Amino acid sequence: WLLSFGFASLLVVTIEGGFRLGRRHASRIGDAGRGEVTTIQVAVLSLLALLLGFSFAMAETRYQTRHDLVLAESNAIGTAILRAQLLPEPARSELTQLLDRYVDARIAFHGAGADRARLRRASDEAERLQAELWERGRAAAAGDSHAVTTGLLLQSLNDVIDLHAARVVALENRVPASVISLLLFVAIISCGLIGYGSGLGGERNFVVLLLTVIAFVSVILLIVDFDRPDRGLIRVPQQSMLRLRHTLSAPQPRR
Repeated sequence: WLLSFGFASLLVVTIEGGFRLGRRHASRIGDAGRGEVTTIQVAVLSLLALLLGFSFAMAETRYQTRHDLVLAESNAIGTAILRAQLLPEPARSELTQLLDRYVDARIAFHGAGADRARLRRASDEAERLQAELWERGRAAAAGDSHAVTTGLLLQSLNDVIDLHAARVVALENRVPASVISLLLFVAIISCGLIGYGSGLGGERNFVVLLLTVIAFVSVILLIVDFDRPDRGLIRVPQQSMLRLRHTLSAPQPRR
């Protein structure tokens, strides 16, 4: 919010500076010059609109990928738990308990937010449990290498491990900083030209200009918020993982 307010203030100052510069040049620029400025304004504002749409699409696609991976991971863990129930004891209980702890580790991974230390601990715990899960699954398969059940279990465990790696990569996959920097730069240039054009005309509507700045900053803030899933207002929902946690915590019917 502080960065957004600072950037909005910068745009307002840029418009004011452009207005004063335009008013100073108004007496020296004829109608042809004003038409040229208007053409440049339209071109730069069109470029800004293109960059906003392009950046929004990039951020939204990455957000949707993170959202889909949460559902895929919770489904993979749930499938692994169901297939573990088909194993004989003690492998059944051991794998079920490990997968139960793994769900907690994945929830903690999301709950860490922007805290890098907590995020690293949750990721390390998940990777440690993955190694233990794979070892227990391998041991179960070694006891009966021809069983379809253990083969399906190992496939599910492999999916769980792969999806952890995919979620880590998706979390790190951000809109390039160069794109955001270019977007901010073009927004500043656009506001400067808007102010300059108003100065050439000799008058300005401050309310309209302020609303323009708010619109620019709001869209850019939304793009950045989409692209930062570990902070801000827009977070990747974890309902599927939380539902799995609730299902595992519910009392099991007696047999």
